[in-house]
Amino acid sequence: MRWPIRVCVIAACVLVAVVAAALSWLPAPASAAERPVRHFLHPDVPRPNAADIIERPAAGHAHGPLLLFLPATRAVPSDYLAFADTATRVGYHVLSLEYHNTGRSIARTCQVDATCYTSVQTNRLNGGTPSRFSRVGHEGGILPRFAAAIGAANRRDPAGQWSQYLSLDRPVWKDIVVAGHSQGGGEAAFISHLHALRGVIMFSSPVDDDRGVIPTWMHAPGATPTSRMYGFDDAGDIYAGRIVGSWRAMGLRSAIDTGAPVAGAHLFVTHYDLGTPVQAHDRSVTDASPGAATGHPVFEAQWTWMLRHTFSPVRPTTITARSSDSVHTGRT
Repeated sequence: MRWPIRVCVIAACVLVAVVAAALSWLPAPASAAERPVRHFLHPDVPRPNAADIIERPAAGHAHGPLLLFLPATRAVPSDYLAFADTATRVGYHVLSLEYHNTGRSIARTCQVDATCYTSVQTNRLNGGTPSRFSRVGHEGGILPRFAAAIGAANRRDPAGQWSQYLSLDRPVWKDIVVAGHSQGGGEAAFISHLHALRGVIMFSSPVDDDRGVIPTWMHAPGATPTSRMYGFDDAGDIYAGRIVGSWRAMGLRSAIDTGAPVAGAHLFVTHYDLGTPVQAHDRSVTDASPGAATGHPVFEAQWTWMLRHTFSPVRPTTITARSSDSVHTGRT
């Protein structure tokens, strides 16, 4: 009876050693000084308004750019905390903004009606020019909500110097990167068309190309150059074809099919198993995204790549026409 007991003891010791070795490779928890400063806001604006979220690095980057994030249809800012944390590690201030994204998605609402997309996205941006497709009031528009959220951020976190991103109630676009998921990514692309942003990042979006029909606003070059535009999607996404079609319509001609960023990449289409086609659409950036063995989000490298490349200031340039970015293609 003694030998089996010894075997069990030895096996237990080996198991403990293996677990300890594995844990040693995990990143150490951030110290209190390194954790981002995060606040949940409740600006006095019309519902739906689950809670806007602001987040910034605890130290340094006091004058870094702002990442304005717009959730997907029926999603809320708290669904994207891992991505916000990644952005603060790069050095961003982050404002995850609630807006009128309830009801039917723009893809289901508009389908092959090219003018519908422009109408809906305009109405949701400024809260004006309502139509039969969308009737958001002025105070419910993204721009008024943005101003309200920045005001609330200043009151809640004055050390964050949030007012630097707003001038005369207008966003300081040159210091703002707009990112979004699904419907929010389509709105981000629309904003980048109207304003010269520091950058734009589109997750599983825009879902605006349907059977070759694209929104009317995509027929002309946008204010933000394609060199400042980035996109991410999974090949299993139920809307993958429409998303790639939208990228092409905006002048982003190629996507890299890889698990890791390479020089020059602006668009990423992965083949990671994210579940069903609907789940693949939802999991490119939400907290439901799979985690790697290290405990970090499996797409953190791609997120960080795009965030770092839009973090740097925009170089002065004259935009005369939409150009195609040179993006490597190939498999790994």
